[in-house]
Amino acid sequence: MGRLVSRAFEDRLHGRGLPRARVDLLCVSADVLAAAELAGMRPSPADQALRSVLGVMAAAWEQAMTAHGMLRGTIDACRREVGREVEELLDEHARLVRGRRAADRPVPCPPAEAEGM
Repeated sequence: MGRLVSRAFEDRLHGRGLPRARVDLLCVSADVLAAAELAGMRPSPADQALRSVLGVMAAAWEQAMTAHGMLRGTIDACRREVGREVEELLDEHARLVRGRRAADRPVPCPPAEAEGM
């Protein structure tokens, strides 16, 4: 899930015109900063886990962007946009799960995940 959040930050920064090499450096920095905390997280339901991971990764990305001299406005805008995107994803997931449960059907999983079951 950390990768999902990092990808959202990467997309925001690419959208602002940052060169790929700089975004890649930021990504590595954020991943290193978040690694220990993510590794220590206990398993939890997907929505709770994603919210927890968002908090950890957003703090790591903020620290990385600050260390790399990015402007406060850009950092804050990225955090807001990524947070909004993750919340929309969680809302969509919740609607899907509720709809499937109401119809008494199993929640589908991606084909690659189903093959591993």
